Amino acid sequence: EVVASERRCACGVGPRRSGARQLWPPDVYPDAHITSLGLDADAEARRLLRMALRDAWPAAKRFDWQVGAVCELAPEESEVGYSGEDGTIFVKVRDPTKARGRFYSYSFVLATLLHELTHLSILGHGKAFYRRLREAVSAFGADPA
Repeated sequence: EVVASERRCACGVGPRRSGARQLWPPDVYPDAHITSLGLDADAEARRLLRMALRDAWPAAKRFDWQVGAVCELAPEESEVGYSGEDGTIFVKVRDPTKARGRFYSYSFVLATLLHELTHLSILGHGKAFYRRLREAVSAFGADPA
């Protein structure tokens, strides 16, 4: 079985070892490195990822998260997101329970992206992780649930 840190996205972006690729400093918005799977309604997938990254970017700057790329995760994947060792974030935007080409809500995509970004600084799901996630949500003015 392939573990999350070894997977490659269909877009060709996959986790690599440290120093193997350029990471964006947190003051540069990596809009050009948002990739999708090449399926129907691909532009909508990229738009959702771009909007979520734009809204999460204040948290990325605040916590000095080094984002490598944001890549659409295949709908058949069991997870809804994961983060690679190199700062690549994978997020599922297509809801596999809906008709072909249907997407998760924007709030779901944003929450998943923030969750995965938080893993760039804290592994696991302990108290420190959820404290940082609450801080990340607050960084762009949303009310943490």
